[in-house]
Amino acid sequence: MTIIATRYLNDSQTDIPVVAGPATIALNAYGFGQLPGVINYGGTYYDCTQPGLISFFDTNSGVAARRPMWTGIGKTGQDWINAVYGWISACSWMHVHGTADEGLTQATLAGWMKQHKARLRCGAIVDFMVYILPQLGVYARRVGVLTGKAPNGYDDGHICFEAYLGGRWRFWDLTNGAYYADANGDHLNLKEIIAKGINNCVRVRVDADRDFSCDPAGSICFGVYFETMRKTPQGMTDWYDRIFAIPYVGSTAFIPAQYAGSAGWVNSLGIGVVTEASWNATFYP
Repeated sequence: MTIIATRYLNDSQTDIPVVAGPATIALNAYGFGQLPGVINYGGTYYDCTQPGLISFFDTNSGVAARRPMWTGIGKTGQDWINAVYGWISACSWMHVHGTADEGLTQATLAGWMKQHKARLRCGAIVDFMVYILPQLGVYARRVGVLTGKAPNGYDDGHICFEAYLGGRWRFWDLTNGAYYADANGDHLNLKEIIAKGINNCVRVRVDADRDFSCDPAGSICFGVYFETMRKTPQGMTDWYDRIFAIPYVGSTAFIPAQYAGSAGWVNSLGIGVVTEASWNATFYP
């Protein structure tokens, strides 16, 4: 048996160090996530104490064991926030954009992701994160953006989430494996991203897995979608400009003045429109 043991965090991957036994904690002792310690896998002991995603892959059987590390027990302040960032990065590594796994319940999906990448569109991975993060004590909410240009019926918006950390909302886009920061490196929320313009923000990678899945026959092939819709780096910039125009939280949006003509279309989606001042006061007090 040959085991490849790798830890993934943000845009890096490293070998998991082999150490002397004994094991101090079992793999899979805590469901979807993993608390830190020394793990015995296939008769070898591994130092699994750092944040991120731990992954063991048996090259003979093709079986994987993958767990997001939860290193926040007993921590407070920035140390606890850093543990949450490591967890979200791990979940991003466990996901690829697709459709094939969207019929699973959240609990079943959590089990599936221990051995596979979950193939989910943006709304489905957001639903999973909003399900899993409160189990760590992190309040999360679903947010979205809509195009301000003429709708085309197939690529008119995007769903992401925000997590409340350190007294403020922080925006995450796991479909694109990133969050967005200002020039000082401060993690932005959706209100701030819209105010700055998405392509004036710094994209901070939380994974380096840029593959879009090739789903089974009868469903959308997102590898082809990626090539069609995003193409070159300039195509990706154009996509961001198109999509990150009108923000909404829940079923409430505000429409920047330059997109005022989109109000009827936004309403037709079941999303109410309020003033920017009202939207800010409600969702970013």
